[in-house]
Amino acid sequence: QVLGIEPEKVFVLNEDVDLNYKVCVLPKGVTIKSSGGVLKNGQLVGQDTRILYKDAVFENITIKGTWIVPAIKTSLFKNLEYENSLKDVLSLTNPIIKNRVYIDNGLYVVSTNKNEDACLTLSSNTELYLDGTIKIVPNAYTDYDILRIEGENIVVKGKGTIIGDKFSHLSKDGEWGMGIRVQK
Repeated sequence: QVLGIEPEKVFVLNEDVDLNYKVCVLPKGVTIKSSGGVLKNGQLVGQDTRILYKDAVFENITIKGTWIVPAIKTSLFKNLEYENSLKDVLSLTNPIIKNRVYIDNGLYVVSTNKNEDACLTLSSNTELYLDGTIKIVPNAYTDYDILRIEGENIVVKGKGTIIGDKFSHLSKDGEWGMGIRVQK
């Protein structure tokens, strides 16, 4: 058992749980219920994991695996001031269910570490409500996407902003840096 969690059960998170920078693979079908505590400092791997929450559930956590969380809000995370934090938010999406992702007001910094890469990817059956600002770290790559949309049934709404590096690009080459790229 991981963290005393049994498969197919509800794990009530009523106090902070420090993973001590380790990887925690959750049993299949577990539901995490937020009740005042957060999971922090490590990597959490879901296996069809559900989350019931009102307040933050994660702090300094990298998200992997499969999740069943139809409504995903940035408020699930106690701190999203680190670079590429939105990757963890979007890692909670699952293309086989309908996902609604809410990116609240605030500045979210993203980066890419190779050419032809996407900073963020939206997969099938996702509605993104962008009210914050997504800003890319200047780079020297010729081809990259801040937001890549891949799949079907994807909607982007909101009054948010996506800021590229047009005026701060680190190379004279490159015309394929996209704010949003839509592909199937």
